Amino acid sequence: MLDFIHVPKNGGCSFKSLIRNHKEVSCKIKYHHHAYNGSGSSESTEIIVLRDPIDRFASALRYSKQKWAGAPQNKKLFESGVENINDLVKVLDDPFSELHQIGLNYIYNLDKKHRVGRTPTTLKWTYSPQYLWFKNPAYILILDHLNKDVNELFRELEIPSEINFPNKNTTSKSEQEIEDSTISFLKRHYAKDFILYEKYKKLSFKERCFV
Repeated sequence: MLDFIHVPKNGGCSFKSLIRNHKEVSCKIKYHHHAYNGSGSSESTEIIVLRDPIDRFASALRYSKQKWAGAPQNKKLFESGVENINDLVKVLDDPFSELHQIGLNYIYNLDKKHRVGRTPTTLKWTYSPQYLWFKNPAYILILDHLNKDVNELFRELEIPSEINFPNKNTTSKSEQEIEDSTISFLKRHYAKDFILYEKYKKLSFKERCFV
């Protein structure tokens, strides 16, 4: 049995739907929520999806704006004019901004409800770095071409090819230019994620299989 690890904003809801709605999949892959911290086994059993850290950060903000704009910790930030990741990064990166503390309250896991295993994450799940869930993967999938990777995975596991990968929990994208200062900020704060993503996105599916 393989373990699918749901890294937030990395296609996990689609995978969850796939596993729960198809016995051919669920008999070979078990779904695990964000709080899962691995089996502790030395054997590689985990499936994980990696995503471009900039795209993931933008998706996390879109998700908050589209699904949770009315939440108390979000409302004031969004009503103040934070529309995109350039706006959010300016608030987070400037300690003298009048919105700085509001931005920190928005992104940080202040109530300690978000955990990986028993350990609270510093940031909320959607903004926590992907490497926290990267333990001992058997298969590494890349979100950029997830459908292709899933088809390859199914062939590897002898799962019927007529099962279609669903697109769940997607948010509508807006065209925006990412500023250099935003990219620099994200590369500093998500350095390990950039290393992982850049390393594995260049590899073929077979080169990302460790079983």
